[in-house]
Amino acid sequence: MSESDGADMGQVLALLSDVLTGLREFQQQVDGQFADVGRKFADVDRQFASIRQEFADLRQDAGDQIASLRQEVTTYHGSVVGHGTLITEMDARLGRIERHLGLAA
Repeated sequence: MSESDGADMGQVLALLSDVLTGLREFQQQVDGQFADVGRKFADVDRQFASIRQEFADLRQDAGDQIASLRQEVTTYHGSVVGHGTLITEMDARLGRIERHLGLAA
């Protein structure tokens, strides 16, 4: 090995050290960005869970209101049956609405 080869090896080692330092810095940036993306996805998941719960609550409220309406109609029917009102027609229509909305009867 000549003296010029030694200087060349030193320069190569210095360049490799610089490249390694650059790669470590890049890796840290990438890791930080992935962590940010992970936090954002976790936030979106929480928001979707909240929306799913709101829909479940609304569906339950609608089901409760339909059940209450059904009870009121049945009670009302008892008082107007003599006037020719047919509860079977109203019951069939209410059943179709419940099926369309996916609510339990």
